[in-house]
Amino acid sequence: MAPTATDNSDWEVDASRRSAAFARTSMALMRETDEGRLLEHITNTCCAATTAELAACSLCAVDTDGKPIDVADEGLFHIACAVGVTDEQRVFAQSVPLAGIGLLRPIFKYGSPVRINDILSPDVTAYHSFLKDHEADGSIFSPHVRDSVFAEPLHATPLPSEHPPLRSFLGAPFLNYDGEVIGALLLGHSKPGHFSAYDELLAAGLATVAAVALENIRSCQRAQLRDRDLEARQELGAQRATLQMIIDEMPGSVYLVHGPDARLVFINRAASALWQGQWELNQPMGEFLQQSQITIFDENGVPIPFEQLAIMRAINQRKATHQQLEELRYADGRYVPMNVSTSLISIPRWLWPTIRSVFSLQDKGPLVVVVHQDMAALIDAECLIDEFIDTAAHELLSPLAILRGFSQSLMLQSKRGCGAALTDWQLEAIEGIEQATTRMAAITTDLLDATRLQAGCLNVQLEPHDLVALVRRVVQRLQLTTSRHQLNVHTGLDHLIVEIDVDRMEQVLTNLIQSAIKYCPEGGPIDLDISEGHESQHVCIAVVSIQIYGISIPTEQQAKIFECFNRTDNAHAFDGAGLGLYLCRALIELHQGQIWFESLESECSAFYITLPAYFEDKPMTCPLT
Repeated sequence: MAPTATDNSDWEVDASRRSAAFARTSMALMRETDEGRLLEHITNTCCAATTAELAACSLCAVDTDGKPIDVADEGLFHIACAVGVTDEQRVFAQSVPLAGIGLLRPIFKYGSPVRINDILSPDVTAYHSFLKDHEADGSIFSPHVRDSVFAEPLHATPLPSEHPPLRSFLGAPFLNYDGEVIGALLLGHSKPGHFSAYDELLAAGLATVAAVALENIRSCQRAQLRDRDLEARQELGAQRATLQMIIDEMPGSVYLVHGPDARLVFINRAASALWQGQWELNQPMGEFLQQSQITIFDENGVPIPFEQLAIMRAINQRKATHQQLEELRYADGRYVPMNVSTSLISIPRWLWPTIRSVFSLQDKGPLVVVVHQDMAALIDAECLIDEFIDTAAHELLSPLAILRGFSQSLMLQSKRGCGAALTDWQLEAIEGIEQATTRMAAITTDLLDATRLQAGCLNVQLEPHDLVALVRRVVQRLQLTTSRHQLNVHTGLDHLIVEIDVDRMEQVLTNLIQSAIKYCPEGGPIDLDISEGHESQHVCIAVVSIQIYGISIPTEQQAKIFECFNRTDNAHAFDGAGLGLYLCRALIELHQGQIWFESLESECSAFYITLPAYFEDKPMTCPLT
């Protein structure tokens, strides 16, 4: 195909040189396992064998199986090794992609050697004939200006200034086992007509040997990679199996979701039973819920929108959830109450590849761990406890009422002189019994009320009532129980109508005032203030404050003052079960009101109650002014 070159040697003279080159290449083939060293060795050998001034090996991009990605595309070949050039020339050569165009087209497109006596004045007749046999129009392109040329001599086109000086050129392709071009051996000389037909044959032979060696090395590398990949997959499989075995032994439901649509990544046995084993790996949660007809409700029996589920809030708002109560209801009507806790897993960037491999993740979206705690057994246990307390309270109240009745009868008859006279110590003992039974009955009643509150069975019967009259009535009754305290009512209102359950509100006021009396044994004033306020421009409220002097609530314990069975450190010297303030808060909230306190260390404490004011025409609102 190439035009005839000037003979610079004959076959017999070059026989020893060719044999030596093939011998060195064969030894390299047997010794080398590194692709870079092999290319460098072959390039040096071919350069010396053909007395070329410069030589290079080019390679194309290949897939994981060693197949060229697409030899028809331009820019797929790049210089992998170059000798006889400066560092600047090597950088330039490696930055310029090679393609199957111009005079290089036979090499990279069809896998045929190319020999050019003078690239500045090439004879394209042979190329035109070659391309005409292989392509419809038989056209070629200048390697520099890419002008279409039809069997006409190319005009001299200077090489780029960064390119090594070159007049003679010889190139031979690297062919894989399937005959596909995977690279080329490129030789050059600064004088025209340097390479002979024998050099072309030698270069083609060395390129064939190089291609075989290169394919062998890559085959070994691919085999090693496959072995390492298999080992890695086996190790990952073992790690995942171990993790699955550990997580499966956990009694609670645990699973992982990933990405904006909460795709299932990992699930233990308990969670799989909870979801009835229907949630497939990598399936979005929304699609699964719709497919399985499972609906999720809140604690009030209202369906929770999908975006407000604990899982989706963790994903979309990056907000962890701790024990959010949700209720699963299945298609057959069964339901499971559960506490849901979610946590976002913060994964360092360097660990992401391993995590993605272990769990087969598709992207880098949020990874959320979800824990479900089945509340059915706990709720049943709480119901049993509440039922026991309710029964025990009722059973206790009956004998207490009998004891209190007998003790009061004995004291009354003794004062009237009926029956045998009682000594002073006997009267004192009977009074102690009466006080103890009264206190015990009050505690039992509070315990019963607390149980009903927690069970949601305590209701209030609201009706309009004068709050000023109620406060005065309670104060007057309780003033009779103490001589050391002065109960004072301050108000500028003749009456203030609120909608309340009178008995329950009297219970609240009694608890607060009795607590003030009990925790101030030295005595002193207890001031109650009744006023009318405004929660907003159009809503009126009633405000009751109880000021207690000489006692305070420790700062570090103020946050828990309204909790059930809670008692501050300075209250342990007094009798009580820690239910009074808990009940006060619960009852006020049932009246749509609020209760809070203010306390100054070792000075005083003040409790505040607000209740909606009542108007017959517009309940709980004030007339517009």
